[in-house]
Amino acid sequence: MMDAIFRVEGTRVIPSPNAAGPWNPTMQHGSAPAALVAWAAESIPTPQPMHVARLTIDLMRPVPLTPLMIETEVLRAGRKIQLCEVRLLAEGVPVVRATALKIKSGEALPLPPDADEVSITLPGPEQSVRSATIRPVRSSAAWRSTRREAASPPWASTRSGTRSAGR
Repeated sequence: MMDAIFRVEGTRVIPSPNAAGPWNPTMQHGSAPAALVAWAAESIPTPQPMHVARLTIDLMRPVPLTPLMIETEVLRAGRKIQLCEVRLLAEGVPVVRATALKIKSGEALPLPPDADEVSITLPGPEQSVRSATIRPVRSSAAWRSTRREAASPPWASTRSGTRSAGR
């Protein structure tokens, strides 16, 4: 049987040694807090059935292998969506911040009746384009362009802040 990575006691979370990263035994690897905030985002109550459509996670600093606090907040609640924020704090300092967009769950729309009639034929490997031949160049002079450079657009500027003139 596999041991749990976290033990959750209300808003307090105690990590197990399984959350430790390979580079430092006192810090967590990124997957452990990412899984924790995903679980917390899914656990936020919704007025109707919803599921997480997007989850963005910011690891603000290394996450220590010490007890953490979970804070959640609903930033926007609606009939069809819910935008939530989840924060993990170590000794009062934010270490992970995540936003989750939940959308209303429902039945999938039926496919049009002719959807299965569409046939797609893809070319096989024998019809693929052969790669170009690359030949070595004797000197870097071969890469120099012989065309004149166009004048810079009016919104472009040089490092000195003045517009550059075309040559």
